[in-house]
Amino acid sequence: MESQPLSMPHPVKVALHPGRPLPFGATVRRDGVNFAIASRYATSVTLVIFTPGAEEACVEFPLDARFHRTGEIWHAFLQGLDPGFAYAYRMDRVPNAEPQVHRFDPQADLLDPYARALTGSDTWGIPRSGRQAPRRCLVLQDEFDWGDDESPDIDPADAIVYELHVRGFTQHPSSGVSRPGTFAGVVEKIPYLKALGVNIVELMPVWEFEEADSDRINPFTGERLLNYWGYHPIAFSAPTPRMPPTRAKARSSTSSRP
Repeated sequence: MESQPLSMPHPVKVALHPGRPLPFGATVRRDGVNFAIASRYATSVTLVIFTPGAEEACVEFPLDARFHRTGEIWHAFLQGLDPGFAYAYRMDRVPNAEPQVHRFDPQADLLDPYARALTGSDTWGIPRSGRQAPRRCLVLQDEFDWGDDESPDIDPADAIVYELHVRGFTQHPSSGVSRPGTFAGVVEKIPYLKALGVNIVELMPVWEFEEADSDRINPFTGERLLNYWGYHPIAFSAPTPRMPPTRAKARSSTSSRP
């Protein structure tokens, strides 16, 4: 396949290959990145690549269904692509006999539901119109070493489950943690939870969601309300960076393995 240059301080050339249908998402390999996404009704799919922080795409790869589709899965391998680039998809259906059912927009940049991280979402409560950068999927090299961790093997009859909201559990100063409203804050409270007899913690949504998507208004202040709970996911496999102190902290062993 012919390679295409990407706009970077040091030019990077990538070559498009058919790739593999599994696993879903963007998977970093030794010499590139494999992309896979499912769409039963799309007749055309374009993989769009962005340099970090850029609003405009640096290169687009229309996928030929003869080589880049297996069943309902569209896939591609970009040889030479490194982690750190952002990506999205554009899809269309032609002909589309039911446009009110299959709502394709070939101009829209679509998120990958299996993306492991999104850009443009580091600050809590910022509406879409106020963001400096749009939401994009991010290619990550994020393998996690679980070391010698083992399942606690708790008998269901002995389970004491505590369901909590990561942000709300330690946001108030009364929690006494050094990093309130974060995963790290929950880790600081583990001794407290154990003292209560809790042996299982169940987290309310921690994936990426649009907390500023609500149109409801506080009747007393006129302030626009936020989607506090997170039951409106936009990327199931991407932990929201608005709960860890930083995205790096979210992937570190100190914030994930107490």
